[in-house]
Amino acid sequence: MFVMRISKATTIISSLLSLLSGYCLVAGNEWMHVSPNIEFQSKMEPHSSNTKMIRATNLAINRMLSSQKQQSYSAFDTSSYSLGMEDFNQDWDSAQLAWHLLGFYVDCNGDDGDDDHHRRELQEDHHDDNDGDNTCRRKVLYAVYADPNYQGGGIGEYEFYDQDSGEYKCYSDECRAKMDCHSSDSESWQLVGIFKINKISQGDGWMEQLFKHAGVCYWGEDNYSFASQMRETLPDGCKQTDYKANGNYLYVDVQPADNAYISLALYTDKTCTSLYTGTNYNAYTATGISSDDMATFNTLLNGYRTCQPCVAYDLSQDDFTCYDDAGYTNCNQCMKFAI
Repeated sequence: MFVMRISKATTIISSLLSLLSGYCLVAGNEWMHVSPNIEFQSKMEPHSSNTKMIRATNLAINRMLSSQKQQSYSAFDTSSYSLGMEDFNQDWDSAQLAWHLLGFYVDCNGDDGDDDHHRRELQEDHHDDNDGDNTCRRKVLYAVYADPNYQGGGIGEYEFYDQDSGEYKCYSDECRAKMDCHSSDSESWQLVGIFKINKISQGDGWMEQLFKHAGVCYWGEDNYSFASQMRETLPDGCKQTDYKANGNYLYVDVQPADNAYISLALYTDKTCTSLYTGTNYNAYTATGISSDDMATFNTLLNGYRTCQPCVAYDLSQDDFTCYDDAGYTNCNQCMKFAI
């Protein structure tokens, strides 16, 4: 079973999304694990002659594995060579890589390559009380792009989309292109591939990595604090509530929504796939989260639905330096997603 909600504004990958089959995006290559919680699918054909994009793809993966190469996982080999990629020593700049959020979805196929690991997670979270059948996960999809014509000027080469005005603005004297990888009209960015992550809000998942490394500089302290608190209050899986319908308990979990938004919903089953359609109870009361706070949270995420540099940045600083909440400076955000 596959349930998905993708941003309608993401027209640049509409042709890829039309190729959905099962739970995979079919674009000539299979999904491959690059860490226990993240998978990648390249846009490039295995024998593509586009050398620049092959190198950009290899660079993206190698950067995302760079902090994990000394680690070993029983179910995963994190060596870039095992993934069939060359190891390039060229000094490709992180600033030529960009990304944007595609959306959230529910994957009930249970084919994550590490079913035993997932089952243990469920048991630890007390989710797995139905003999191991609870294999549905909320996942996040994001796309990574490369600018083959990058001139070495850092992210100051790009105009950034302003959410308030709806226009692109230059924050340096060196702008030559737009940070518009989310747009089908982009003349600079080429799709490297699609990533999907198992953990959205719980633990050290996607949101936690994004917020502490990039959100703190992008949003400012107050909004960062709010978003972090919201992340921690979101359900970290299909949770049983105290509510009952027709004598059976109801369950609550994150619900993917249109335009790459997320909401909350009640469900009648332990995998949180069958929506509760009654009117006596609602998910926001069950979780203690207000619908207004969820709307504000989605508004904050709007910026990541449009093109963003992989490098964390602060537009209020002349040199774009971002001192994040984890002690990093200008962290390679796309790499940190893979932790």
